[in-house]
Amino acid sequence: PNCSVVFFHHLEKTGGTTVRSILQRAAQLGQYDLFSFVNRFDKFQMQMIYHQLWHAMRTPGGLTNFRLAVEIHIGGNLDHPFFLKYTLPDLLHLRQRLRAAGCRCNLVTLLRHPLLQHLSWHYHFVNHRVPLCFWSNPPDCQSRLALGLTCHDGPRIPPLGASHASALSFMWRSFDVVGVTELFDEFVLALTDVLGLQAPAYRMQVVAQHTVSPQAEQRDWTNYSCAALLSGGGDRAALPGGALHRLLAKRMAGSEANAAGHQSRQGKSSTGGKPGVMECRGYGPCAISALPVPLRVQDAQYDAAACGAVSVKDVLERLCSRLAMDEAVYFEARRGFEERVR
Repeated sequence: PNCSVVFFHHLEKTGGTTVRSILQRAAQLGQYDLFSFVNRFDKFQMQMIYHQLWHAMRTPGGLTNFRLAVEIHIGGNLDHPFFLKYTLPDLLHLRQRLRAAGCRCNLVTLLRHPLLQHLSWHYHFVNHRVPLCFWSNPPDCQSRLALGLTCHDGPRIPPLGASHASALSFMWRSFDVVGVTELFDEFVLALTDVLGLQAPAYRMQVVAQHTVSPQAEQRDWTNYSCAALLSGGGDRAALPGGALHRLLAKRMAGSEANAAGHQSRQGKSSTGGKPGVMECRGYGPCAISALPVPLRVQDAQYDAAACGAVSVKDVLERLCSRLAMDEAVYFEARRGFEERVR
């Protein structure tokens, strides 16, 4: 297109890095300019982008052959939803003005099934610091990221409420494309349509039966809620031998081994604690039944025997108990996206 602007709200652990690579390819081919990793809290970066857009709109011919992609990513506050209160109003106003000037402008994002997003967030940010057997996932992490809130500093994170749910509903209704990671290729096609990409492509990390098969299974069981999965839905995915059960067991074993290794080598704490301990202050509260509740937010020694006594079902039930809003938002978005691409 002669003029096209896209803002990609990249939520951590939803497949956004692959979307960035697609936009980077368009930039490398000279089809788009790209600002990536624009921090949700970096007002200076956003103001530079706003200035460029307003200048182009006010300059005769400034929007001719003007194509810009902006990835908004990383950064979050404990209790102040910066993206919702500051960035989103600016984006909605800019979109209105750009469209009035004859330029395409789209707001896009990707959501992921909450269980997979929370597990991926743990694998990337937590892992050995608090293994899955003891980890209490940040409540509604994906929704928090969408609003501009952080998922770090677990013990101090306040729960989201009805006002947050209402704000999320408004926000995603305001976006032009809200895709889901489990239908990634369909999202790329939708992105191609609204942006006018000429050569969309991405590279899969590993293409083999042992990676492609789980992806196909995930596409199926992610159609089900936590309640349905715990009751045997999704082809018994959460029951022993099922796809989700195998995934959880693998992730639990990996984080247990990493926690034991961290303890044995007296690894450095990322939150200022003693070497080799679980970081329950920063990534807790640690769900250790033998500890009184007040002590679950203090760093603790990893106990392999206690960890081994925790079952896959225990971990799944704990995860599910802390993502109700994420789940409701995800399924509303998925049903809407499925209808869009049908």
